[in-house]
Amino acid sequence: MIRCINMGAKRSRWNYQDKITIYTLLMRKGFDRELFFDHLPETHWFKETVELYFSGQYRLMYDTIMKDFLNRGIVKTEDGMLVTTVKP
Repeated sequence: MIRCINMGAKRSRWNYQDKITIYTLLMRKGFDRELFFDHLPETHWFKETVELYFSGQYRLMYDTIMKDFLNRGIVKTEDGMLVTTVKP
């Protein structure tokens, strides 16, 4: 389980991470499934937010978000690429 510093604000922080992750996919019109996790820490927002609010648990954070997105149909895999079903 990912621990958040302020449990009352946990959902809003998840929403922020969710939106930025989808935005990253939208800007690229998809991303290689095998490379996307390695790309996220290169962005300032992902590394900083996960360190500050989620104890630096990058892989757990990524896996949790992607599992949720895939289960809800927000993200899908096409020819080895992660793409979002959200319209820009």
